[in-house]
Amino acid sequence: MQSLETTILIDVNSLTIKDIHCMTQKAWDGHIGMQVFRRNAEDLQVLSADANYSWSDLREECRSGLTRPLIKYREQTPLQKAHNARMDATDYNQR
Repeated sequence: MQSLETTILIDVNSLTIKDIHCMTQKAWDGHIGMQVFRRNAEDLQVLSADANYSWSDLREECRSGLTRPLIKYREQTPLQKAHNARMDATDYNQR
């Protein structure tokens, strides 16, 4: 094993670890985020993640489950830059 990719879901209020996903293979973070979200959807009010988890399907899944997706967009278009600029930095930086 040369590397281990870890995704951790943490409750920012209590600082408890809710879920851990570890992989030794390369995988796209958006798919990993979707798995972690689905396992914990009933407990989540806000899901914050960095731009590596930027995937429209993950955002839509969050919204359909009444969870607010606080995920930065990959800034490839002016609209995505505008979305990131409107994001509340205080909430986002709690991730």
